[in-house]
Amino acid sequence: MTEDLVTFETAQLAKEKGCIIETSQRMMPYYRTNKKQGSCEFNSLQGIDCRNPKIIDCFAYTQALLQKWLRKKHGINITISMGNELQGMMPFYPWDSFEELEDKDSVKYAYILHNAKGESDMSQNKFDKYEDALEEGLQQALKLIKS
Repeated sequence: MTEDLVTFETAQLAKEKGCIIETSQRMMPYYRTNKKQGSCEFNSLQGIDCRNPKIIDCFAYTQALLQKWLRKKHGINITISMGNELQGMMPFYPWDSFEELEDKDSVKYAYILHNAKGESDMSQNKFDKYEDALEEGLQQALKLIKS
């Protein structure tokens, strides 16, 4: 099992918003200007160690790492809700099982953005996969940041 990387579009938006995340990862995934993925050595003391850093457009952080950056740096927390047509949406927790849901095949996910002021906003769109809901939530959270 691997962690999902953000899409090229999300990575570009994160870069525009000034996202630079120091990480202990030795190899740092990135997107090239042609939208293809690659990876290069990353040293927080020396920066990027790539043969040709000009080909890097933006780093491809994991969804979890970008989610944490948004929470710590900008006070924007993203949570995911799940549900179906019969029971509506409810908070999703990693330890939840689908046992409570009557129609497991119709499960959908939605993101909720929470800010430091205690305000929240739930997405109108529903997604088939948790990761898709999180990706959309990341993009919407990044758009809230004033450049």
